[in-house]
Amino acid sequence: LTSNNFHGLPRIQEIRCSGGPLTSDVDVFMMTLFTVHKDKVVASANLRQKKCITRGSYSSCEIDDVNSRNSRLKTLVFDLAAEETKEFGCNLTGSRSDGRAYFVSWTSTVKLP
Repeated sequence: LTSNNFHGLPRIQEIRCSGGPLTSDVDVFMMTLFTVHKDKVVASANLRQKKCITRGSYSSCEIDDVNSRNSRLKTLVFDLAAEETKEFGCNLTGSRSDGRAYFVSWTSTVKLP
């Protein structure tokens, strides 16, 4: 779960949820990006069914058919005031190559640089 300036604009933060850091034996099949404070789903993707649901007006999904760990959920945050923060969470569900279930959850606090 990362946040960066959107196209170099510090007032707009892009939040990305991805399985990129996971080991190669993990096959991700469900992803969810959400706000922690209000527990509101911003975007989710069922990678096996290739379905994406976005609930934020500036959210998107990128589903990678070759490597599920490279799939991404993204949203833009542009309404932060100075010193204000928002916390986002990212849940990934999948399985390991040995058949065991795999679940990971990250959180990250976003603020203006």
